[in-house]
Amino acid sequence: DLELSIEELLHEVWVQATPNLRSLATDGQLAFFVSSDIYDAYQFYLDEKGLANITGEANCRPTLYYHGIPMVEIPASQYGLHRAQSFCILTDRRNLVLALNTADSPEKEIRMWYNPDQMENRQRATFLAGCEILDEELVVRAIF
Repeated sequence: DLELSIEELLHEVWVQATPNLRSLATDGQLAFFVSSDIYDAYQFYLDEKGLANITGEANCRPTLYYHGIPMVEIPASQYGLHRAQSFCILTDRRNLVLALNTADSPEKEIRMWYNPDQMENRQRATFLAGCEILDEELVVRAIF
């Protein structure tokens, strides 16, 4: 359970942001990366208040905004994290680096084949993925 209301939580994360991070809002690259429960709570809050803070859709889910900053839902349970914590992370999208590794893991598997009937190449790979933050000063976290 969250001790803060969803509105208080998002406000607190925004207030904790450094002036440098807030100034990046004009570039349009800031985003709140949130767990599914936070996303659902904010959607419920907006529905309850009758506020139209929703535009567009992503993966059949409405895109939610807080102060014009989009919320990106990270459904951690779909990635095998059954005891995932609730979290809300505010950062610039350009501050995150994604890395993939297919060479160093023991469970690596890369399969390639050619289908002459359809004249196409197919590939299947098992890989590890990770994310790195470039500048810690440009991140605000709330993890429960």
